[in-house]
Amino acid sequence: MQQEQENIRAMREMKLSARAAFRSTRTALPSQERLGFTLVELLVVIAITSVLLVIIAKPLIDGFNITNRASTEVESQTAARTTLREVSASLSNAVFIYDNDRPQSLLNIWLYDQNNNPILEQLPYGMVEFAEPAYPGDEGNKPNAPTDPTTGLPINTSGQQASLPLSAGRLIDRYFIGLDDNQSGKDTHNTKLPGEPAPNPQLGMPVNSAGVFHGYVNRWTDPQAGALDNRYTLYHAEFPTSINDPDNSNQFIPNLSLFHTGTGVGTSKQQITNKKTDQLILDQPDFFYDSSPAGDNTSAGNPKWGLPGWQEIAEKYGMPKTVVYRWENWAAISTSLIQTNKGDAISLNRDVNNNIIYDVNARPIVNLLVQFQPGTIANDPGLPEGLSNTGSSNSGMPSPLFMGQQGGWTNRYDVKLYRASAVGNDPMTQNPLTYYELYAGQQYQLEHISFLSVNQGAIPPLATSLPDVGPDPVNGFWTNPKVQIAYQVNPLSGLVNFAFPQWVLNGSNGYSGPQVYLPSSINSLYASSGINRRFLVLDDRTAYSTGNALDQASTISPLGNFYSNPVSPFYQQTVQVVPGSEVVFGPDQNPGFHYGYLTQYHRVTNSVDQVGPNQYKINYAAPPNAMNATNPADPRLQVGYLEFDSQPEATGLPADDPLNHLYFQNSLPQNKLQSGSDVLSDPVEVSYSFQMNRSTDVVRMSYSTRSLITVSMNSRLFDPSSAAPLDTNVTENVRVRNLQR
Repeated sequence: MQQEQENIRAMREMKLSARAAFRSTRTALPSQERLGFTLVELLVVIAITSVLLVIIAKPLIDGFNITNRASTEVESQTAARTTLREVSASLSNAVFIYDNDRPQSLLNIWLYDQNNNPILEQLPYGMVEFAEPAYPGDEGNKPNAPTDPTTGLPINTSGQQASLPLSAGRLIDRYFIGLDDNQSGKDTHNTKLPGEPAPNPQLGMPVNSAGVFHGYVNRWTDPQAGALDNRYTLYHAEFPTSINDPDNSNQFIPNLSLFHTGTGVGTSKQQITNKKTDQLILDQPDFFYDSSPAGDNTSAGNPKWGLPGWQEIAEKYGMPKTVVYRWENWAAISTSLIQTNKGDAISLNRDVNNNIIYDVNARPIVNLLVQFQPGTIANDPGLPEGLSNTGSSNSGMPSPLFMGQQGGWTNRYDVKLYRASAVGNDPMTQNPLTYYELYAGQQYQLEHISFLSVNQGAIPPLATSLPDVGPDPVNGFWTNPKVQIAYQVNPLSGLVNFAFPQWVLNGSNGYSGPQVYLPSSINSLYASSGINRRFLVLDDRTAYSTGNALDQASTISPLGNFYSNPVSPFYQQTVQVVPGSEVVFGPDQNPGFHYGYLTQYHRVTNSVDQVGPNQYKINYAAPPNAMNATNPADPRLQVGYLEFDSQPEATGLPADDPLNHLYFQNSLPQNKLQSGSDVLSDPVEVSYSFQMNRSTDVVRMSYSTRSLITVSMNSRLFDPSSAAPLDTNVTENVRVRNLQR
């Protein structure tokens, strides 16, 4: 036991000796206490760490960029589809679409030229506006009806169901392209810059409160612009064209909060007056930058003309809240449909290095990324309307009316009439088909009446371009008494009408009534004509001239006027009476107190041999060569031949009877009883329409139509990480199903 304890004591002493030896060794080598990494070692470690960080972080960064780009692309696609869906739904429900081919529908696009000067481009198809259908409560102006305080419109208490029958409501929808910042002031830019119309002063231009121009700048495509950024976006605005007068809530006036009023609207003499009683000027290219004070000419700028939200717009741009401007009202009611932080609604032509391409006038070439274009229909065969004429005794009568497949034409339309031309005025020998250029639309107007001249005594050669002779602008009568084709184009309905009332040639005295004939003149022809008929011929007035005012040429007959002085016995008469258009009044032939007083006669077909009292039969058209200069035809073959009761007259009264020749059984009454005395009976009055087209004519129409609107939507959003544009192009042909024709 004692031995074991000694052994343990010896081992402890050995350990203590070893520790002391170790401490002495460390004390002998003091420099070993400061050993560490060398500079080379540190650099190697840093390099290795950097490589590892790149290897690890780059996929993360690339993944983030790819995700961000994909997100932007998804946003672009979603925005394109959503916006197109909204626009299409609104357009398809419209009951009227304004013609955006008009000059007033051009849109102002403000840019910088190559020398950093402000310039103006006016482009088409950047705007479309239309009337929404009427809803219950919209009908009429009802100042006492409950109204929405934010719009001043009647509150629709019946849901969103449109009123039937469909009619235009009080709201106008307008989709248009405009600057994100439309703060505007007086137009001070040089309107005589190369390539720009001059003079072309605008009602305003985009400038800030200091008067500095801030047109289109895109920081994504032009980062050198610095902090400047003002891109275009697509706006939607709804507004009424009439509002409650702020000075008298019981009456409605034109919407002077947004628009101007004036005289001569739509003409070259248009003048702005801003009177409550003048006509509204709905469209002006500079509306969104209109810096004029809102309101009428007596209280312009008064805050009472402000629309909800205008004060917030004024505060945003540091403008005074004591004066309201039209651009502020437009900004208040317009909603952007494009992301303003990423999007753009226009693009400039650029080269491969992304530099803007300028034309010879140092102007950039701009493209609208959102467009609203009317659909185009080419060579539409006009469909004849009313091919069958019930009771007509003339076969092969042409239709007086031709309709296009679509209505709502813009001012771009072209109508051609194809006709086989005659050789030497002989209709029996035909040349190949040629055509008349009836009308190529250049101006916006609902109706256009035009005529192709024909030389006196000869048929001019057919041509593709002949002078356009219109009606008298005051009374609407024709100023050209010799025409070869008469037609009327109604672009709103998509109709070409060849029928005209018979009075249109009577421009000398302003008469627009029926052709008038004395019964005594008609009766006198019974024996003198040699055919034992009581008749009149609408194309010949000379046979009825007796000096009586009722029997004089109160109208010039178009049937005779367009037929006169043919140069060949083979001249083919093309003027015809439109079947069923005639209205004949004459003295009542039935005995009684009404004898001799005006009553309407009724037509019988030409197959009826004997015409009875208060009846007539008529020739709507003459057979070929029925009449010529050297051999007048039987009047019964002429166009406009009207035959009345032609039975022999047999009163049974002696010749010296005072009642003889006063009252007849078959002849037209020449007298009537009035206040106990016999006076002249009422005359024969004939109103009708005539046409000058032939049954073999073919009508072709080419036009742009508002019933089919092509909406092109390019949703361009910029990727924040790369500043690269991401485009989504979608296009839809929107059928406007409610468009009124």
